[in-house]
Amino acid sequence: MNRYVALLRAINVGGRNVKMDALREVFVQLGFHAVDTHLASGNVLFDSNANSLLAVRARIESALERALGFEVTSILRLQGELAPVAARAQALQSRPGIAAANVGFFAEPPGAAGERAL
Repeated sequence: MNRYVALLRAINVGGRNVKMDALREVFVQLGFHAVDTHLASGNVLFDSNANSLLAVRARIESALERALGFEVTSILRLQGELAPVAARAQALQSRPGIAAANVGFFAEPPGAAGERAL
Protein backbone atom coordinates (compact mmCIF):
# COMPACT_ATOMS: atom_id res chain seq x y z
CA MET A 1 0.00 0.00 0.00
CA ASN A 2 1.37 3.42 -0.96
CA ARG A 3 0.80 6.62 1.00
CA TYR A 4 0.18 9.51 -1.38
CA VAL A 5 0.01 13.27 -0.94
CA ALA A 6 -2.22 15.19 -3.36
CA LEU A 7 -1.49 18.91 -3.55
CA LEU A 8 -4.57 20.39 -5.19
CA ARG A 9 -4.57 23.75 -6.97
CA ALA A 10 -7.53 26.14 -6.95
CA ILE A 11 -9.05 24.83 -3.73
CA ASN A 12 -10.30 27.48 -1.30
CA VAL A 13 -8.90 30.39 -3.30
CA GLY A 14 -10.57 32.81 -5.67
CA GLY A 15 -14.07 31.97 -4.44
CA ARG A 16 -13.68 28.23 -5.04
CA ASN A 17 -14.53 27.17 -1.52
CA VAL A 18 -14.65 23.46 -0.84
CA LYS A 19 -15.47 21.89 2.50
CA MET A 20 -12.83 19.39 3.54
CA ASP A 21 -15.51 16.80 4.30
CA ALA A 22 -16.72 17.02 0.68
CA LEU A 23 -13.16 16.80 -0.62
CA ARG A 24 -12.45 13.79 1.59
CA GLU A 25 -15.63 12.09 0.33
CA VAL A 26 -14.49 12.36 -3.31
CA PHE A 27 -11.30 10.49 -2.41
CA VAL A 28 -13.21 7.87 -0.40
CA GLN A 29 -15.59 7.34 -3.35
CA LEU A 30 -12.55 6.71 -5.55
CA GLY A 31 -11.71 3.77 -3.28
CA PHE A 32 -8.74 5.33 -1.50
CA HIS A 33 -8.09 4.49 2.15
CA ALA A 34 -7.02 6.42 5.26
CA VAL A 35 -8.04 9.68 3.58
CA ASP A 36 -7.11 12.79 5.53
CA THR A 37 -7.20 16.46 4.59
CA HIS A 38 -4.85 19.10 5.94
CA LEU A 39 -6.66 22.17 7.25
CA ALA A 40 -8.50 23.94 4.42
CA SER A 41 -5.47 23.81 2.14
CA GLY A 42 -6.70 21.31 -0.42
CA ASN A 43 -3.89 18.95 0.50
CA VAL A 44 -5.03 15.34 0.85
CA LEU A 45 -3.19 12.31 2.19
CA PHE A 46 -4.45 8.86 1.26
CA ASP A 47 -3.46 5.23 0.80
CA SER A 48 -3.82 3.27 -2.42
CA ASN A 49 -2.53 0.05 -3.94
CA ALA A 50 -2.10 1.84 -7.28
CA ASN A 51 1.46 2.19 -8.50
CA SER A 52 0.94 4.59 -11.40
CA LEU A 53 1.07 8.22 -10.30
CA LEU A 54 -0.30 9.32 -13.68
CA ALA A 55 -3.30 7.00 -13.49
CA VAL A 56 -4.13 8.02 -9.92
CA ARG A 57 -3.75 11.69 -10.81
CA ALA A 58 -6.06 11.34 -13.82
CA ARG A 59 -8.73 9.62 -11.69
CA ILE A 60 -8.52 12.33 -9.03
CA GLU A 61 -8.70 15.23 -11.49
CA SER A 62 -11.65 13.72 -13.34
CA ALA A 63 -13.58 12.97 -10.14
CA LEU A 64 -12.92 16.42 -8.70
CA GLU A 65 -14.09 18.16 -11.86
CA ARG A 66 -17.32 16.14 -11.82
CA ALA A 67 -17.91 16.72 -8.10
CA LEU A 68 -16.90 20.38 -7.88
CA GLY A 69 -17.76 21.68 -11.33
CA PHE A 70 -14.33 23.11 -12.09
CA GLU A 71 -10.93 21.84 -13.14
CA VAL A 72 -8.50 21.03 -10.34
CA THR A 73 -4.88 20.34 -11.17
CA SER A 74 -3.38 17.83 -8.78
CA ILE A 75 0.26 17.40 -7.98
CA LEU A 76 0.74 13.91 -6.67
CA ARG A 77 3.72 12.60 -4.72
CA LEU A 78 4.48 9.60 -2.55
CA GLN A 79 4.67 10.66 1.08
CA GLY A 80 8.25 9.38 1.33
CA GLU A 81 9.31 11.75 -1.45
CA LEU A 82 8.27 14.77 0.60
CA ALA A 83 10.26 13.98 3.76
CA PRO A 84 13.65 15.01 2.29
CA VAL A 85 12.09 18.14 0.79
CA ALA A 86 10.65 19.14 4.17
CA ALA A 87 13.97 18.44 5.88
CA ARG A 88 15.84 20.59 3.36
CA ALA A 89 13.37 23.47 3.75
CA GLN A 90 13.66 23.26 7.53
CA ALA A 91 17.46 23.26 7.31
CA LEU A 92 17.39 26.34 5.09
CA GLN A 93 15.11 28.18 7.50
CA SER A 94 17.50 27.54 10.36
CA ARG A 95 20.28 29.47 8.62
CA PRO A 96 20.95 33.04 9.78
CA GLY A 97 19.33 35.60 7.53
CA ILE A 98 16.81 33.17 6.02
CA ALA A 99 13.29 34.17 6.98
CA ALA A 100 11.41 31.56 4.95
CA ALA A 101 11.98 28.75 2.51
CA ASN A 102 9.37 28.20 -0.19
CA VAL A 103 9.00 25.01 -2.18
CA GLY A 104 7.18 24.59 -5.48
CA PHE A 105 6.16 21.41 -7.23
CA PHE A 106 5.40 20.63 -10.85
CA ALA A 107 2.62 18.27 -11.83
CA GLU A 108 4.95 16.90 -14.52
CA PRO A 109 8.68 17.31 -15.22
CA PRO A 110 9.30 20.75 -16.78
CA GLY A 111 11.58 19.46 -19.55
CA ALA A 112 14.77 21.09 -20.77
CA ALA A 113 13.12 24.35 -21.88
CA GLY A 114 11.31 24.67 -18.56
CA GLU A 115 14.50 24.01 -16.62
CA ARG A 116 16.31 26.72 -18.60
CA ALA A 117 13.48 29.15 -17.90
CA LEU A 118 13.76 28.49 -14.19
